[in-house]
Amino acid sequence: ELAAKYGEAEQVVEAIRLHHAEDMTQATPYAVVLHTANVLSAKRPGARREVMETYLTRLSDMEKVVKGFAAIEDAYVMQAGNEVRAMVRPTGVSDRDVVDLANDIASKLRQELTFPGQVRVTVVRESRFSDVAK
Repeated sequence: ELAAKYGEAEQVVEAIRLHHAEDMTQATPYAVVLHTANVLSAKRPGARREVMETYLTRLSDMEKVVKGFAAIEDAYVMQAGNEVRAMVRPTGVSDRDVVDLANDIASKLRQELTFPGQVRVTVVRESRFSDVAK
């Protein structure tokens, strides 16, 4: 009504009116595009359908699962829960072990938690060495 009142084009008014509609069979292409964008937006992680408390609990649970692995020194959930970075202790974990660890973490996340979309698991093994030249 507001868009019509201020003289928006009829296609725009219809797209706004129908963006939550179930039946899009008689809609214009603009209305279909807006409706599709609205549906995609609602499905993204952390979107309006997910209560903030549930969202934060899910992120915390993801972090706990990752930190439960013996070789993991620290873990960070990033990108609204779409990525987990796990830091390993470089001693006792080889570069080859890191690949298996990433696969094991991803598998355990799939088994124990429910989350929208997918989660990228990145395991970081870093060694730093320094010396002083005098």
